[in-house]
Amino acid sequence: SEDPALLGDVCPKSDYGTEPVDVLSSGKGKYTAVYDNGEWGNLISGFAPVINSSGKTVAVVGLDIGVNIINEVIKKYLTILICIVLLSCVALYFSIYFIFNKMVVKPIKVLENASMKIASGDFEINLPAKYLKKSDEIGNLSRAYSEMSENIRKIINDISNVMTEMSNLNLAVSVSAKYVGDYSPIKKSINNIISAYNDLLVMFGSVAYQVSLGSKQVSDFSQTLAMGANNQANSIDELSASVSVLEEEAKKNSENAKLA
Repeated sequence: SEDPALLGDVCPKSDYGTEPVDVLSSGKGKYTAVYDNGEWGNLISGFAPVINSSGKTVAVVGLDIGVNIINEVIKKYLTILICIVLLSCVALYFSIYFIFNKMVVKPIKVLENASMKIASGDFEINLPAKYLKKSDEIGNLSRAYSEMSENIRKIINDISNVMTEMSNLNLAVSVSAKYVGDYSPIKKSINNIISAYNDLLVMFGSVAYQVSLGSKQVSDFSQTLAMGANNQANSIDELSASVSVLEEEAKKNSENAKLA
């Protein structure tokens, strides 16, 4: 085979495509696809502009490189490239895992624990401030959990306070918590219970007054009966005494009649 072309050698224009002309006109480098040169085998040709001090493209530099040389270089560094790619993939995996675990998994675990506490009846949940301050979905969910537990806790405390006051016969008590949505019927029911108890006490008071009034009347009547019975007893005693006197007089008269 012939020696490679040297710098300054002139090659026929037909040896190349339109790439050198394009580089000369545009001032930007280009390269060809793989082509069969025949004598030199499969080649890839690259072209770069030569620009003078005024910024004008005055020439084109071309370079031909055999595909077999490129393949040898690729084979030489392929193992290194594969190792670099694998290490990059592993590093990327752990980076994504760490970020995902920190931004998604850990907050969800915290919310899961909060849900379990609420399910067990413990509404004293304290979510980390860093989650409550977030402006994403995790932040919205954290704030919703915190507000939900606080509202339920206030309603439970309010109901407990109302029941305690009612057990102490304080029926002037009223609900103070905010009952919204499906909790509104609870507020209405509590107010109805308080109102019903008040009405019942009013009725009991009226009945007690009537009973007291009836008891007084019965007492007065009993006293009247007692006084009448006492007077009748005195009259009977006086009548009995009169009968005894008459009986004595009758005996004396009978004796006098026998003596005569």
